[in-house]
Amino acid sequence: AGAWVQSAWAHWYGTVFDTTDQTAAAINTAYAVTFNSTGVLRGVSLSSGSRVAVTYAGDYNVQFSVQLTNTGADEYDVYLWLKKNGTNVAESAGQVTIHKKHGATNGNLLAGWNQYLTLAATDYLELYWQTSSTTVSLDTLPAGGNVPRSPSAILTINRI
Repeated sequence: AGAWVQSAWAHWYGTVFDTTDQTAAAINTAYAVTFNSTGVLRGVSLSSGSRVAVTYAGDYNVQFSVQLTNTGADEYDVYLWLKKNGTNVAESAGQVTIHKKHGATNGNLLAGWNQYLTLAATDYLELYWQTSSTTVSLDTLPAGGNVPRSPSAILTINRI
């Protein structure tokens, strides 16, 4: 058997997720989304709780989702965006409006999208969020009945 050699066409990928609730201490303040768990990682690593780094240069498809919960009586806005090596990624931001609480039922919204990025070896990405109310959080929803647990945040990255 010959030795395996990393080629330009090798597939590198990873997934990270978080199983805790994440809150905003102040409105309109940027917070890095943190991750406390990893799935399969191949040429991708997680460090400092929020930094997803690639080992190999290339073009990557970055996808994420966050489980938003609103315990407030009004609708509120949430912005989500990517940073590369600590700098905002142009055209990566999006805004969603989360429904208000109805009776005993919190407002919930699963927000997610993807973006293609060219990354150099050792570049790292972070997902950021900010909200217009501290009643909005990233929540892990518990498993129940036939439904598995919903992590507060998931990020996957695949070299294309």
